[in-house]
Amino acid sequence: MTRRLPVTKMPRKASNRLVAQIRRVNQIHDELDELAPVTRSLEDLRRLRDQVNQAIDAGIVQAKVEGLYWPAIGAALRISPQAVQQRFRSLDSATPSGSA
Repeated sequence: MTRRLPVTKMPRKASNRLVAQIRRVNQIHDELDELAPVTRSLEDLRRLRDQVNQAIDAGIVQAKVEGLYWPAIGAALRISPQAVQQRFRSLDSATPSGSA
């Protein structure tokens, strides 16, 4: 046997607001369902970006090992030598004897 919880009487105005809020939550839920394919695409793009960044990091480490300087690396990436050095400075420890 299920127990029924006591129902308190809610003022009409409050009840209408609650119903409106519930409808809005349901509408937002439906909108999110419609965005699911877009969200999956964005997740795929994020994974792709991560893979590209890893490949760039590996390429920079290799370039530094082969003796390239920051200006040449920056030119290849089409960013300034200062920007490339700031962005990839942490890769110094990934190259033999800190040649990066």
